[in-house]
Amino acid sequence: MPQEPLFPRLFLHEDVSPIPLLKAPNGIGMPDSDLPVRIGDFRATFDGPDLTPSIEWGDSWTTWKGAVEESFRTEFLRVLEYARPLAARARVAARDTPDAPGADVTFEQPRIASSREGASRAGGHRLRSALADAVRASGRQPSPFGSQVTDLEHWSAIVDALFSRLPPASDEVLAVTYDFLPVLAEWLRVDAVASSGGRHLIRADLGLPAEADAYRGAAALLPSAVRNTLARLAGSRSEGQDRLAAQRGVTRAVSALQDDFPRGAGRVELGVVFAEHPSGPGFIVPAVGLRVPPPRDGHPLRLTDGTVVHLPAPPWTMGWSWDPRGGGKKPRRGWRRRSG
Repeated sequence: MPQEPLFPRLFLHEDVSPIPLLKAPNGIGMPDSDLPVRIGDFRATFDGPDLTPSIEWGDSWTTWKGAVEESFRTEFLRVLEYARPLAARARVAARDTPDAPGADVTFEQPRIASSREGASRAGGHRLRSALADAVRASGRQPSPFGSQVTDLEHWSAIVDALFSRLPPASDEVLAVTYDFLPVLAEWLRVDAVASSGGRHLIRADLGLPAEADAYRGAAALLPSAVRNTLARLAGSRSEGQDRLAAQRGVTRAVSALQDDFPRGAGRVELGVVFAEHPSGPGFIVPAVGLRVPPPRDGHPLRLTDGTVVHLPAPPWTMGWSWDPRGGGKKPRRGWRRRSG
């Protein structure tokens, strides 16, 4: 008998969810071409008298555009496999998707939100600051017009459109990257103040093993653990308790859940948001945050000589050139990007 999932339905939208994007942070992707492509770390300077760019490569590899897309599809499906055990059905809105891996996952093209369609609930300095930080940290395109300056009106419209459909308005729970969890919490507070004057929120930061079978086993234990936490939260906020005692009860309930699913290096991070029901007793889970560790062996990429290398960064996010002179399986020496 299959295990009961944590949620009936989960929604992942490319703008805020942990699924990867097949476009560079500046929104410029590789055009269609059958030419070999050189990818890797490079930097361009414009210090010549005629401002001719000078490109200096660090580590680089020679591959094909199709191989880069294949690597992307592999990573897309890998991340999706961590989301699937959390829900009976998942809906994914993304422009670049692989083939649907099963009947429990559906894909669709996202509707592009625009601040010109109506006023957003921008919500003051705290929300706008959290939103700007999240966009920068997540690597999403800051502006639909190509600028590296974050278009906060555009992003406010996006989060308004997505967060307005959170439970209880819908039974579809939203999955966001960890970078967007502070935005979600602040948005819910702003929404509560605008509608009812207040709403208690608390988040449980959990850790699950990254290995596939162990992850599915741990995810199967989540439904009963979260239901128990919801019951404890409701009891801690019952009538007759003073505010301090209620707060202690809420903290103890969430701490107990975190103790059962401890975080750690190399583990999948799952942030479960508990929010007071806006129009009834008890708490609900409107959204979760998900952070998946990178592949243990790196991102696979097939090179033009047929070999496969495993790169420390996603190849579709690296610099590229259609003139891969001197590239190849082994990295050329030069400068290289430092991690951290």
